[in-house]
Amino acid sequence: MKKRMRHCILLPLIVLFASFSIISCSKENPVGVLIRQTWGNYDYFTYKLHATWEYQANYPADNSYVNITHYIFGQEYIAPYTGWQVVVSYFGVPQYYYLDAKTEDAIYGYIPSIEEWSLRYSVPLIIGNKWHVEMKTIDFYTDIEYKVTIIREIIGRESVSIMAGTFENCFKLIMHEEWEAVDTTFADSNYYYDAECWYAPYVGLIEMIVINTDKQYLEGYSKILKQFKQGSESSAYPYEDKCLKKLDRKMIISISRHWRL
Repeated sequence: MKKRMRHCILLPLIVLFASFSIISCSKENPVGVLIRQTWGNYDYFTYKLHATWEYQANYPADNSYVNITHYIFGQEYIAPYTGWQVVVSYFGVPQYYYLDAKTEDAIYGYIPSIEEWSLRYSVPLIIGNKWHVEMKTIDFYTDIEYKVTIIREIIGRESVSIMAGTFENCFKLIMHEEWEAVDTTFADSNYYYDAECWYAPYVGLIEMIVINTDKQYLEGYSKILKQFKQGSESSAYPYEDKCLKKLDRKMIISISRHWRL
């Protein structure tokens, strides 16, 4: 009787062990897929020296577009984080640079106008995660101080095909932003927008589309990845790193309207 009971206990364990052995030897582990779908353990924020993202930003409101390049040229410590220095250029002309810091549990962006770090994302990305951030910043171009409310939520995971190619396991986020002038005499400068964003593993942001806004020039705005380069010491870029580091901090660094996009 005891021997039969032992068999009844051991048989399911043997079957279970054999199943996991077969799974482990297969090309794709279904259990691993399930874990990734649940916890999202890919790296969706790739930072590497000389990494380059080339985007096309489209403005349907006036049927125009602009080529935007993000390029990592170094690192900089501003307490308490060491951030990656990313220069942003429009049609090849550097306009500003920003800092992104990556820790074990979050991505932070540095806002030079107020000299503060701000939370951008909690990592790893998990479907259902939601962040609500409120901060103040100063618009570089107008010197208007704003109270900014940012809400991001991960709503799904899917395949995305764009001009840069087809990307699997992309996280889809919805984003809401409100910009409210602190000085009420500039109330006519207030605006908001809602957007859908997709992030691809080992690449980052690959597409963003504004789906709702009260500003005409932002209606239908999209930012789509054209090409991503991993980066190497021989990466070609029209400006020397040493020149980028000499950019006037007061004139050229501006994250106010751009670092989130």
